[in-house]
Amino acid sequence: MTDFEILSPSFLRQLEMLQLRSRRRFLGTRHGGNASLKRGHGIEFADYRRYELGDDPRHIDWGVYGRTDRLFVKQFQEEQDLTVFCLVDSTASMHYPVVDQKFKRASELALGMLYIALSQHERVHLTVPGHIALGPSTGPAFIHSLANALAESPEVMPELHAAGIEQFLMQIQYPGVCIYISDFCSPLEEIQRQLELLYTHNLDVILFRVTGEHDENPSLSSSRAIFVDSETNQELNLEWSPSMLREYRFRYQEHEQHIRKLVTKYQMRYFVLASATSVIDFFCHELPNAGVLRT
Repeated sequence: MTDFEILSPSFLRQLEMLQLRSRRRFLGTRHGGNASLKRGHGIEFADYRRYELGDDPRHIDWGVYGRTDRLFVKQFQEEQDLTVFCLVDSTASMHYPVVDQKFKRASELALGMLYIALSQHERVHLTVPGHIALGPSTGPAFIHSLANALAESPEVMPELHAAGIEQFLMQIQYPGVCIYISDFCSPLEEIQRQLELLYTHNLDVILFRVTGEHDENPSLSSSRAIFVDSETNQELNLEWSPSMLREYRFRYQEHEQHIRKLVTKYQMRYFVLASATSVIDFFCHELPNAGVLRT
């Protein structure tokens, strides 16, 4: 059983009114609601070409013929389905501290985005790198399989997560929208490597960084502390002080600035969601206002 807030029937009905917007056009496998690279029958005009024997006379532009005395037919962008991939980071930092519930919030974000795509009968894939890959599948009923998979996801070692992303990219047949949800608490070199891989595979990437209250404001009950890297278990003894806290916050903000520079470099969309924030407001207001979703 799962206790994801986003799976309430009332909120699912709200999600069914939304549609995921891609900034790019991709080839699909069947008719759908997104303008594709293929030209054929559609509603969005693309170009003209010379009339050829066998073309449908209804597509002849008689206005152009009147001006040029030549027959041209209109071409339209054919509407096809969209492939939507979702990567959810399940490394240790996403599960710690438990009170922040970062992985749960990331799971709800993933389920919301995928349910919107499923409601539009897009093809969806869910990957928890280093653990599981589901899809492709279509239709809203698939959301329950996705929810169960996320609810049962264990902590994944960083090296397995990195290998899982590479494996995911090797299996892509049709590029599309890729949603990557993480706290991005990895070393910047690894984050850059992952984003560069996604960029080179012709994906329209949307990054969501889920943050917890203790990420930027760690609370300590003593001036002496042992810091443990949740990803590597490496320990560091520190004398904790107000100046050390200021230094920590400075480095945290610096890390965020470097991520934003990488996002700009690789032409990706990027959003930050605090784990304490209502995911419902995020879907109903922030993402539509940013142009990621449309009604």
